[in-house]
Amino acid sequence: MSSDVAKVITFSRRMEVSMCKNTRKSSIIIFTIFLCSVLMFSCERDKSPLSTWDAFYPASSTTLEKKPNIYLYPMDNMKLDVKVVFPTGGKIVESIPEHKSGWHVQVEKSGLIDGKYRFLYYESKTLDLYQYEKGWIVPQNSLKNFFEEKMAQYGFIEPEIKDFVDYWIPLLTTHGFYAIYPQEEDIINKMIRLEFSQNPDSLFRLFFGIKGTNIPNLELKEPKIEKFERKGFSVVEWGVI
Repeated sequence: MSSDVAKVITFSRRMEVSMCKNTRKSSIIIFTIFLCSVLMFSCERDKSPLSTWDAFYPASSTTLEKKPNIYLYPMDNMKLDVKVVFPTGGKIVESIPEHKSGWHVQVEKSGLIDGKYRFLYYESKTLDLYQYEKGWIVPQNSLKNFFEEKMAQYGFIEPEIKDFVDYWIPLLTTHGFYAIYPQEEDIINKMIRLEFSQNPDSLFRLFFGIKGTNIPNLELKEPKIEKFERKGFSVVEWGVI
């Protein structure tokens, strides 16, 4: 073997050793970064379980349930615990009175809560598993009459309808038309459930998905409205997504 060939072989072997060392160093560095990331994520998770949920689900797959109002109508004055729970994950972002681990309230037969509230109020963030196939397209200038009519057909009474219309109609002014998607109890329960220390005899929940649009001929399936019948201790809730 010539001395030149020997030099080439020796050089090649040194390069292989050097590359192996560099590869091992790179692997150690990558593993160290990964381990640090895991530890940091774990620490944040321990600080706030809700931050873990937010981290896993992008904003595009979540929604805000805006101003759900829960009306309570017992047969007699009663103490009641009410809790909002999230089967698929979620959180309350605002509540009156404060929800904390749930509401613990005194409810009068008239529906008055703790001597001053007419309803329990909260807003929440959940996964968006609502339906957007059935609904109505409504001109902006017809929204008030539309909600008064439809909510009465569903079984809401005048004060509940007035609360909805007074709050929401002044806010719905940015589009010429609105797509209205009703979300009934079986759909709402996928994201948000209500738990009671004493179960109501009748419970009705209805959210409206409201999306502004400038397309008046958007085709939607016609929803079927079934009127809610109040029996005994009744609980009624409306909200918007």
